[in-house]
Amino acid sequence: MSLTPALTPARLLDTPLQQLLDELGVAVVDSPISDANFFGAAFVRKSGRVVLAMPAGRPASIADNIVRALLGQVLGVPLAPLPAPLKVSEI
Repeated sequence: MSLTPALTPARLLDTPLQQLLDELGVAVVDSPISDANFFGAAFVRKSGRVVLAMPAGRPASIADNIVRALLGQVLGVPLAPLPAPLKVSEI
């Protein structure tokens, strides 16, 4: 039985970001990628822990939206697609 409430689209989008990251045990690390077209990456370690690699220096509002979009993708939460030209790709 999980003590963490199910991750619904509303919870993903409305919970304060740091609280959400703490509850989910998600790590956010700085990415060394400096390409202006790179907005972040998510991966799941063998342990199941989600790690987000985010470029430094992005405005907080953009980083917040990208983090939530990446979490939605990796955790299977249905969200509307990101606006063009942004897209989430799986590799």
